[in-house]
Amino acid sequence: MKTENFEDIKEMLSSKDEVPESLSKENITKMLKEKNIKQKRKSQHVFLKAVAVAASVAVVLTSVFVSQTVQVPINYDEQTTLSAQENKPEVKYEAIDLGIAPKAVMKFQDEKDIKNYFLNMKKYDDVDDFIDGIFNDTLKFSSTEGDMAADMEAPGSALNTNGTGSASQSFEVKEESFSQTNTQVQGVDEADIVKNDGRFLYIISNQKRLTIIDTKDMSVAFSQELKAKDEEKTFFVREIYLNGDRLVAVGTESEKAEENNEKKYYSSFSYSYYYPFNSDAVTAVYDISEKSSPKLLRYITQDGEYLTSRMVGSYLYTVTEYLVNLNGDSDGEKYIPKIEEKAISVEDIYVADREKESRTYVVVSGYDTSDEKGEVSAETVLGSYSEVYCSQSKLYVADTEYISSTDKMSGRHRTNLYVFSLENGKVEFRKSGIVPGMVDNQFSMDENGGFFRIATTDYDYNEDCDISSLYVLDGELNVIGELFDIAKDEQIKSVRYMGNYAYVVTFRNTDPLFVIDLSKPDSPEMKGELKLPGFSEYLHPIGEGLLVGVGYDGDEESADFSSVKLSLFDVSDPEKPKEMDTHIIKGAFCEVNSDHKAFMTLSNGNTFGFPLRYDLQGGQSYQFKLMTVKDGKFTEKQNFAHPSEITDYFGFLRGAYIGKTLYTVTNRSVASFDLETAEMIESVVFYEEELPTEEIILTEGIIVD
Repeated sequence: MKTENFEDIKEMLSSKDEVPESLSKENITKMLKEKNIKQKRKSQHVFLKAVAVAASVAVVLTSVFVSQTVQVPINYDEQTTLSAQENKPEVKYEAIDLGIAPKAVMKFQDEKDIKNYFLNMKKYDDVDDFIDGIFNDTLKFSSTEGDMAADMEAPGSALNTNGTGSASQSFEVKEESFSQTNTQVQGVDEADIVKNDGRFLYIISNQKRLTIIDTKDMSVAFSQELKAKDEEKTFFVREIYLNGDRLVAVGTESEKAEENNEKKYYSSFSYSYYYPFNSDAVTAVYDISEKSSPKLLRYITQDGEYLTSRMVGSYLYTVTEYLVNLNGDSDGEKYIPKIEEKAISVEDIYVADREKESRTYVVVSGYDTSDEKGEVSAETVLGSYSEVYCSQSKLYVADTEYISSTDKMSGRHRTNLYVFSLENGKVEFRKSGIVPGMVDNQFSMDENGGFFRIATTDYDYNEDCDISSLYVLDGELNVIGELFDIAKDEQIKSVRYMGNYAYVVTFRNTDPLFVIDLSKPDSPEMKGELKLPGFSEYLHPIGEGLLVGVGYDGDEESADFSSVKLSLFDVSDPEKPKEMDTHIIKGAFCEVNSDHKAFMTLSNGNTFGFPLRYDLQGGQSYQFKLMTVKDGKFTEKQNFAHPSEITDYFGFLRGAYIGKTLYTVTNRSVASFDLETAEMIESVVFYEEELPTEEIILTEGIIVD
């Protein structure tokens, strides 16, 4: 659609209605000029700006459409406020006015109201096409794809493995100890691709195959693809949990591709996943008491894309995002998500922001995996998802969106918070809140002593800069404390909360580590700051008053994304944080920078490990590195090199240990090593992988990184 063709616009709106002044040619042209994108220092903001412009135009047009037509009335019941808040602080703090406020949480009255809600929205669904036409015809980006690629490209470095198979001295590891998944909250398990019970290794590869390795003799007890309950569908397994003699697989199922379909995909053992459209989330519970023949006990489908999950004891909580298709047949559309083919009760559906007119549901379900026939509890809110924080009793969903207009927040972002209480598998939506900005990942959020802490980065399109801040919310999700604009024009890259302190790393070109005192919830205080080159993507406490940072090296000008940097921070004095030691690994890539579950700690408390990938000419090399912190230094540097003859082209390395033996795991093989000498003991190939020979086409699915 050409923007000068305003007769088409007029006809699209309504042949009967008069076009309002806000949609005049002059006003639209003026509005687009005011939102025109300027030349920017940061290429990563180009796409966000495009979304912001489209969003602002959409809001204007949507408001016009609503005012020019008669809507079907929708009845809501206001949600009752939380009557008994867990760990409610005794002191009452005054809420801070940030210029934005959460909308009143409401409910639908019946299924008819829900259908009318979406049908009413569908009337104006062609707004998106209208926006696309204006956007594509008028906005000119100053940054090209080539410029963006140059900004994102990491400088290369020569391979430096720092020695292979070396051990300067022995270290104590308990014979009966074994590695477990690195999680954020004690007592809250997170799904992973490799699990360990002290004897057997459980491995998910190719998003389909479950392999069980008996480490006693390095034999393959079981290695098969997990099947969907419906033979016409395929089960794509994301991750697994272990709970006694139960294994829980979580993932997605979708219709099988037709045999004559030329579209293909290749699913590697990595953190990039292929998801076909029209898929549902799945949790499958297996009895693994007999390792050679896991028995399916329960298979639960949940509408929507699988996002994440958590397990507390035997209780599994699953989060999906269900998109309502407004373009299909009205009589056949599914306006309410289902679990086990049963629609969620209207009483369990909430609307946190009616004006947002969300097309997606965030669905949270819970059930006892030890009960083969127990009821599945589920509640849902119309909104979207960016990250989740989960304690043993609550699950917080962060939903980030662009703010098109408010007096104080125009041209910025906000994060809507949806809180669900968790109790013995029962899920209940409790409250909604709001803070400015966007969260980086789950570690940006934390709960302590009845207070919720969240660190965000906002991008102000009007001022052309980043704003990184930290907020403290009370049990009612009122913001009662803030530390605004921690570092001028810098983005938050990692956060770690430890009791009354928050450790925040921001990034522009250098790596400032900030220490923030949260002992007074209503007045967070900056205690100390340390500036260094590069930045840390992940922070992990190790020993008394020490933090390990895993990230990238760099200098005053830029970051080096082909060099892994380890930093050892002494934060025992909050006002004077110090960098005790660093370790740079050139020409390597570390999975911890994108997935904290790849970080492994040993039972002695001061030794940790992580996988490394080296891209070499003609292939890739995989290693698992162990580091020990002693006397304020990184020592005991050891590399466990996975055998090159069984290294996967699409490989992925994880480490696990049992007693004094370390295991390196790839897509199709496992190798064992002596922890003290780093000498390889044995290896086993459990899957002969055929590499793709044809061009990979992904037009029938999407890639999620």
